[in-house]
Amino acid sequence: MDYYIPWKKVPCVNSIHLPRHLQNMWEHRECLFNEARQSGNWDEYKTFTKRFHTHLKRYNDHLERKIIESGNAKVFHRYLSRRIKDFRQIGCLRRGEVVAFSPVDKANLLADHFESVFQEDDGNVPDWFSPSVEPMKEVPWFIASELYELIMKWPGSSSVTPDFVPFFVVQRIAAVICGPLAYIYNQSLCFGEVPMRWKHSFVTPLLKKEPSWNPENYRPVSITSLFCRLFEKVLKKHVSSHLSSNHIVSRHQHGFTPGLSVETNMIECLDDWTEALDDKLSCDVIYFDFAKAFDRVSHKKLIVKLKALKFHPTITTWISEYLSNRTFQVKIGQSFSEVRRVISGVPQGGVLSQVLFNVFTAELPDMLREVGVTPKVYADDIKIYKAISVEADSQELQRAIDLTVSWSKDWQLPIAPHKTVYMQLRSCTSPTRTYIVDGVPLSAVQSVRDLGFYYNDRLDFTEHIKTRIRLANLRTFQIFKGLSLANKGALLCAYKSYVRPLVESSTTVFNSKKRKHVYALEKVQNNFTRKLLIRLGGFLYSRIPKAAIRNQYLGLTSLETRRRVFDLCMVHRLVHGTCGHGSNVFKLTHSRTRGGCMKISLARPKTNLRASSFTFRAGSDYLRVVKNIPVSSSLAQFKRQVVKLLLKGTGPNVS
Repeated sequence: MDYYIPWKKVPCVNSIHLPRHLQNMWEHRECLFNEARQSGNWDEYKTFTKRFHTHLKRYNDHLERKIIESGNAKVFHRYLSRRIKDFRQIGCLRRGEVVAFSPVDKANLLADHFESVFQEDDGNVPDWFSPSVEPMKEVPWFIASELYELIMKWPGSSSVTPDFVPFFVVQRIAAVICGPLAYIYNQSLCFGEVPMRWKHSFVTPLLKKEPSWNPENYRPVSITSLFCRLFEKVLKKHVSSHLSSNHIVSRHQHGFTPGLSVETNMIECLDDWTEALDDKLSCDVIYFDFAKAFDRVSHKKLIVKLKALKFHPTITTWISEYLSNRTFQVKIGQSFSEVRRVISGVPQGGVLSQVLFNVFTAELPDMLREVGVTPKVYADDIKIYKAISVEADSQELQRAIDLTVSWSKDWQLPIAPHKTVYMQLRSCTSPTRTYIVDGVPLSAVQSVRDLGFYYNDRLDFTEHIKTRIRLANLRTFQIFKGLSLANKGALLCAYKSYVRPLVESSTTVFNSKKRKHVYALEKVQNNFTRKLLIRLGGFLYSRIPKAAIRNQYLGLTSLETRRRVFDLCMVHRLVHGTCGHGSNVFKLTHSRTRGGCMKISLARPKTNLRASSFTFRAGSDYLRVVKNIPVSSSLAQFKRQVVKLLLKGTGPNVS
């Protein structure tokens, strides 16, 4: 490529993309500003600034109208994201006595920190019981038509990859290159050879928490070769198929598993916790924190597990070669750090990385289950818990903690004891117990942030609801500030894409029957529709119709009704087993009635907490609703029937 394609120097493009007449006005405005600072006469500057803003608004209106009339949803969402999202650059960084100001210095400082996280393999292979699995017999074969289909369905991306080939170029020439690509991929897999460009990644630092000057508060996200990711997509199907057919990944692992999510993880936890509290037992929960888990996976130990789990030798050889001699550079803006070596870990952002991490930790949840505690896992987030009725129960929990610490040391995936916490769920006064992780007593907390959910030791999600409402209101403000258009369809599209999901994500976990929560959540939609009608014009603030009338005019369903639909659909998924396993949450009995062949059996709750939990709240509502509609195994058909029933107003009320 370097030999046949000549280099051409491209001039720097103005960061403010404006037409020529507006750029000229911008430059003239700057000149007037400088003159006004010297003369003290600001009249001409203010007059011209007002004129400039008028022309700028006219241009923005024209641009937004053009985007809407194009009917291209991707273009609209890309434009809206640029307007409402905060693309702050990384400020100065400090590590010890070193302070970095320039982009190159900041990139090198972050690279120093990311490199320090890696660890050498200790050369020891722990004894472990590998499950009995059938050997993987079929070798993946890359077909040009399959590659073409994957490329054309791939969502667009503007990220700079180590290939330095824009994605839109790859899509345009996909029909031409898929044949040669299939040949290269098959040769790479058969001979176990990986191009060096595929082993290099550009790392984008993402801020996890404040303060932003601390390099330790950034997560490294690797942007790998586009062609390597395409290879991994095909390979991942076969790796996942082998894991699924042999039940290698524990049923307690909800991360990167088809049908499972943080939502199913929390639903199962809340079912167990509320059941224990309903029986007047306390429940002790341990939240483990693995330090830089994805970056510290030992390559040698991972390959040992792949071989023991009887993956095809060609796949094991290719993955071993893919992980060896990797390099990375931190990218900030247009600046890069020096090239650094990667001696451990799986690249965060790689297609295969999630599956490989599940393989590396596959046996841990079942080991903990054998000790007598319940583990719930999402990727590297592990919590274990047990209902405490006698002192022996807390001793079992301590043995499970010791087992986890021992496993983490054997497999070189260290736990951070000072970040591992313990919370006691109790319905009445019970003695506080002490648990120890690697010689360090655990800190007892009264509230946690678990998988993105905020809740306390009373299983109250008020703080989580307030946080989501605050973010949704902020996003509403950003939309109306960033968009000058007065188009009902476009503004509703923005609301449904950027505001409503903030209060509806995993709503089955925190859905509340308390009227104060229902009203607070409903205000998010009411606030948006009120602003929308004011933007459309023709309404005085004091004469804006009521929320129900606005929703009907705009074709919106109340958020309370939508949460009820989400509850019912989740129950349907759990009952019909389309999200992994449902028998763990609901007890099912066979039935010949119109409510379906499988009926939910619910025990009468003794406490309000159990009555308001997903299991009883949604389960009892499901039993009432299925009496009025024919139950279909298809989720889409069931959802249509439920929505039709509820919108007609004939649906049974949630009591």
